[in-house]
Amino acid sequence: LTKKGPRTFINLRRQFRIMDDNNDGCISYPEFVKCLKDFGCNFSEGELKELFQRVDKMGAQKMNIDEFCREYVGEMSSSRRALVDEIFSRLDTNHDGLVGLNDVKLNFTARGHPDVRSGAKTQDEVLGDFINTIEAHMNLRSSKKDQRFTLEDFREYYNYVSMCYDDDTKFETMLRSCYRILSQETQPICKPI
Repeated sequence: LTKKGPRTFINLRRQFRIMDDNNDGCISYPEFVKCLKDFGCNFSEGELKELFQRVDKMGAQKMNIDEFCREYVGEMSSSRRALVDEIFSRLDTNHDGLVGLNDVKLNFTARGHPDVRSGAKTQDEVLGDFINTIEAHMNLRSSKKDQRFTLEDFREYYNYVSMCYDDDTKFETMLRSCYRILSQETQPICKPI
């Protein structure tokens, strides 16, 4: 799942929510199995049970969707979170705690994206993928369609992106290459581990 990138977890989370008929934030084991199989995950029965039980620690036969994502995505390190917070702060020019997608579009550049550098995608395609993914994430978090998000939303989105980078320096380099508002002259926030 990690190799497929952040959009996979966002889409999987959306699929879990669709399965959650009573809107209690949980799904049953059969629903969990169906979701993963629909996503083309070929886990054995034993692996599926182990994945489910890691979240269903109390044996309630229900898995909390958010707990699943937290268990398998994990949390960003404090240095990564500080960089994401700095980006949000710079995007939030009127300091109301909300950033619009237009603000992101104006400050996001895909020039340094690996797919652009390799010629696999254009900058517009990468920007489109980015906007579609962050919109999908925003739609999961809120029924409001005002195209604005909070720091919590922004952190959550980049938490999914963070899981794709095992090295803090690479994560920081990626963010600095994607946001025009981060001056290259500022000191690195992520310290090599």
